[in-house]
Amino acid sequence: MADQLHQLVTALRIHQEASHIASVPVRLGPLFLGLGQDATRFAAERGVQLRVVPTRAVVASDPVLLGSIIGNLTRNAVKFTPSGGQVLLGCRRFGSVVRIEVHDTGIGIPPERLRNIFEAFHRLEPARSDGLGLGLFVVNRAAELLQHQIDVRSTVGRGSCFTISANASGPV
Repeated sequence: MADQLHQLVTALRIHQEASHIASVPVRLGPLFLGLGQDATRFAAERGVQLRVVPTRAVVASDPVLLGSIIGNLTRNAVKFTPSGGQVLLGCRRFGSVVRIEVHDTGIGIPPERLRNIFEAFHRLEPARSDGLGLGLFVVNRAAELLQHQIDVRSTVGRGSCFTISANASGPV
């Protein structure tokens, strides 16, 4: 319940502070390391292997909002990956863009459900009572405010990959 309340408060804060967001250079290595440490216990409890790829990449973003986006996507990947599965957090640079990727070997998302996953109060499994359906809504709204692009690829039974594309800030 505390996590659900945190998501709701985050959504409200994002809405209120939309005009106060300033992009600064954000080093992804330390951000990934902290997020990985936070998610490792949850992953271990679920029997999921979490791997965080070290990086020296730097992006232009807001560190708190970007951390919230990546953290939410990482927790979701662990949550929807069965025991014995894997989650990978890493990034790749393509010219002036850094693609931050969260891969999982989870349950996947049916193609007809993909277009709705970023809507408020939408849950992939409505019968589950462990979420309000705000996580991906918050992720999408924060990405929009940061002017980052978010994409998802998914195959039922094989897993998903969520990608956040942000402008690089300096050499990697």
